[in-house]
Amino acid sequence: MATITANNIYKYDTIYFNKSLDEWIQEVHKNNLNYYGWKNIPLKRGCFGYDNLGVSLNLLFDQILNNKTILNDKLLCANYIHLGWTMNYIYWRDYKPWLTNNNYIKPSKPLNDDRRNNCAKLSFNDLDDDEKEKDLIIVDYIIKNIKLD
Repeated sequence: MATITANNIYKYDTIYFNKSLDEWIQEVHKNNLNYYGWKNIPLKRGCFGYDNLGVSLNLLFDQILNNKTILNDKLLCANYIHLGWTMNYIYWRDYKPWLTNNNYIKPSKPLNDDRRNNCAKLSFNDLDDDEKEKDLIIVDYIIKNIKLD
């Protein structure tokens, strides 16, 4: 079972704001599913979506730890979520971690499609509204649920 993001940067058991990264990932995922009215199926460690949330949330949490006032700027927070997604997507697309480490699961949909490649090239501000919405839903959940010391 994977204990660290595929890029070997972030550990899933790291505690941020009194919760493990794993707990944050599952909560954010569940919130996303509820928002869109989809069936609640927890993400598996080592899958692409789990890793995306892990990298994105870590990137945002690191920024919050450096400067808590960024929570006052939803668009800046969403930018960090998008940067994390981009970093992770490019890693998975280019390095295919499931081929070299059986802790990672091959994505159900092939990577390297035009939509995601285009999103990875764009800044958050240049994304279309549907793509922005995904990041803003995550940010709204974090802002509502984070407990700063």
